[in-house]
Amino acid sequence: MGVKNYKLNDDKIYFNGGCIQVKLFNIVAISTKIVYNKEGDHDPNGLMYVLKENENILREEVKKIHLHL
Repeated sequence: MGVKNYKLNDDKIYFNGGCIQVKLFNIVAISTKIVYNKEGDHDPNGLMYVLKENENILREEVKKIHLHL
């Protein structure tokens, strides 16, 4: 049994006479190699999830790190 009648309004969801507060985030996935340890274990197809507003900053930091590997 799920909630069938709901409405998203600003930062709240109204449903069946109730209301809950929600937070909405814009998230992006950045493709990057993820290194797990000094021995070189890694995931070449790793994904890092980041807030959209921080995407460009993080992409620049990832580039710097990969230049030093």
